[in-house]
Amino acid sequence: MKSPMKYKDEQKENPLIAKPELFQAALDEFSQKSFNEASLNDILKAVQMNKGSFYHRFYDKTDLYLCMMEMIALDKMEYMRDKISVPQMPLDFFEQIRLLAISGLEYARHEKRYYNFWRNYLSENEELKNIVKKTFPGFGDDLFEQLVTQAVASGNLNSRYSNEFICKTVSIYFYNLDAFLTDSIDDKDIVAIIDQFIDFLKHGLLNS
Repeated sequence: MKSPMKYKDEQKENPLIAKPELFQAALDEFSQKSFNEASLNDILKAVQMNKGSFYHRFYDKTDLYLCMMEMIALDKMEYMRDKISVPQMPLDFFEQIRLLAISGLEYARHEKRYYNFWRNYLSENEELKNIVKKTFPGFGDDLFEQLVTQAVASGNLNSRYSNEFICKTVSIYFYNLDAFLTDSIDDKDIVAIIDQFIDFLKHGLLNS
């Protein structure tokens, strides 16, 4: 089945690795505008790339968008892995997730364009979101799977739920934490938000 990303069909590397200036130009455009509003011509003009050279590397604007998203996601995972080494993580599962959440929000704050891009993505149409989901199924879930497996085996998590269910549930909340970020939020407020997130995971909405 044909991929929406040309480099995968041709079994090459992400073309933005060799063209960092194109990545920067795409990030500038997609962080300021929605996918439909973003101009491929303006992106190419910013890096003085002609369309022939572009289409040699990409199928279309969607392909460029996905390649850029992949670069951001990989950079985020690398940032988080550098911050937190799984073998050295605390035994408590919820403290593990807390440390990962803090790291993830720190990442979203260190490059404003990343934050703006993800905020734009949350408002994109379902057609584009479905393309992204099909292109990157379970992206980054391996880290959660490892932590959940360890926590269930050690009795730190309730085994009444499957590992897959726990992993997906935590992922849904975790990857949407940046929705609480604003330009003016300080570190103390970020920690407070994360603590509420962890408390919610532990206790849910039951009034007990």
